[in-house]
Parts: sequence; structure tokens; C-alpha cells
Amino acid sequence: MDESMDKMLRLVVVALGIVWLLYEGTVFENTYPAPFVLYYPYPWWRILLLILLAIGAAWCPRVGIVYALILFFYFQDMNLLTKSFRNSN
Repeated sequence: MDESMDKMLRLVVVALGIVWLLYEGTVFENTYPAPFVLYYPYPWWRILLLILLAIGAAWCPRVGIVYALILFFYFQDMNLLTKSFRNSN
């Protein structure tokens, strides 16, 4: 792959990641795609996501940073949403 194509692909991946972060972060009560919710309880899914993070960060640090933010918010949201809500009464 030539250098200009690589730069363009990195820009597209980072831009899509930023759009995803803005969309998920600004829309209140937005739902995640069904497979993200369905596969979250399985450890292999979370390990796969972390492996993809390592691959993305090795390819381009900016991709790694954006993808790390996406995973951080995804793991935090799913951890909160999968716990049962307790009544404070």
C-alpha cells in the first residue's frame, strides 16, 4: 500500500471513530448495536476487542487513542447497564 493511501485510510478510521464517539456521547439513551450487547457477557468478545485495540495502536497511534476511548466508554456503559439497579429506599 502506498503512503498516501495509508494516510487516507488512517484519516478515515480516525474520523469514523470520532463520529462514533460524538454520536454515542451526545445522544441520550442511545442503544448500542445488538451484537455489542449480546456478546458483552462473553470474555472472548472483550479479549477480541482488546486485541483489535493493540493492532490498531501498532498501525497508528491516533487510531489506537480513538479506539481506546471507544472501548473505554463501551466497557463503562455496558458494565453499568448490566448491573441491576438497586432501589435507594
